[in-house]
Amino acid sequence: MRRLSKKSPVSACGGCNVVFYCGTAHQSHDRKEHRATCTKIKATREKLGYEEATLWARPGDFMLPAGAFTNGVGNFWGILDTRDNMRTRFAAADALLKVDNDIVVVKDSLDHFMDILRLCRSDNLSLREIVPGLLLRLDREQEFYDFIKLWTTTDDEVTIMDYTARAIQHCLISTPAVPMPLSPSKI
Repeated sequence: MRRLSKKSPVSACGGCNVVFYCGTAHQSHDRKEHRATCTKIKATREKLGYEEATLWARPGDFMLPAGAFTNGVGNFWGILDTRDNMRTRFAAADALLKVDNDIVVVKDSLDHFMDILRLCRSDNLSLREIVPGLLLRLDREQEFYDFIKLWTTTDDEVTIMDYTARAIQHCLISTPAVPMPLSPSKI
């Protein structure tokens, strides 16, 4: 990959808005390799926009509470009509990760995945297996540790699926700065 000087004019790909080029020659040279990823990112982004707009516009009924993004937080997967949105959001984040070694893209994907976990605490898409690797790629070791501890530590009264926002907050605040060993059976 060609390095850019600080004075190089950089512009984003018009399709995906994720990959940056120092000029049209560079973009033309990369087009064949980038096309599939670009198309996937653009398509999933458009589909996600449609899915979210549909959920926001829909009035509440017996299948979907009004304002599902605010009134369904934590139980999104339990609301059948929100599952397509969750799958599409996962696909959008996954498509971003196909862009090679870009920190901004990894952060954007992580933001999508963390928001999915906020909406669906039961983690039906197994994001707890993906998020730790992204945190490490971003050199966020303490958040990595906090995340692993949150998803591997339970007690008799509280299971992972029943964590309330307060329980999550308590776990993150009370985590010691020095990591303690995790039991192999919990990993």
